[in-house]
Amino acid sequence: ERWFKPTLPHSVIQNGADTGIFFPRGISAAPPSPLKLVTHHWSDNWMKGFKVYQEIDDLIATGKLKDFELNVIGRWPKEIHWKTARTHQPASGQQLADLLRANHVYVTASLWEPCGMHHIEGAQCGLPLVYHLDGGGIVEFGKRYGIGFSENVSNALLEVRERYFELAEKVRNKPPSGSEMCAAYEKI
Repeated sequence: ERWFKPTLPHSVIQNGADTGIFFPRGISAAPPSPLKLVTHHWSDNWMKGFKVYQEIDDLIATGKLKDFELNVIGRWPKEIHWKTARTHQPASGQQLADLLRANHVYVTASLWEPCGMHHIEGAQCGLPLVYHLDGGGIVEFGKRYGIGFSENVSNALLEVRERYFELAEKVRNKPPSGSEMCAAYEKI
């Protein structure tokens, strides 16, 4: 409002990761069971969505969310004691990509993030996205191949299971790409 004039020439270049590392595996012919959810964060800041990840863990532990599995890669607040989540130490590069590809859906509940890389790395591994509607720049990607939520993550997870093949196809047809990002910068 103060400085940007959309009538002037402009470009938006969205983030992408190395496609030689972050790429999808094949999609199974049968619906995945259990549906494996994953998130990863270097930061243990609660704004990365840990209240929601803890809620998912509780829903799985109490049987309110059946046939789901949660995997958490990276760091998390020391106050959290996971009940069912499978945890992995921080990872990067090929190790991270392999861990991501072992799952079916990427979950991010990060709040007001300008544009992180975690959801992009998940998408480039072929994972549909479940994302918080207050996720900032994450929402731009999520609208393409994911399900958004604000209050009820459980409903979003059930919907992503129902629409899994449709969303997996969408993310594989137009994933973010580090190569495209670089080419766009070079062109400008």
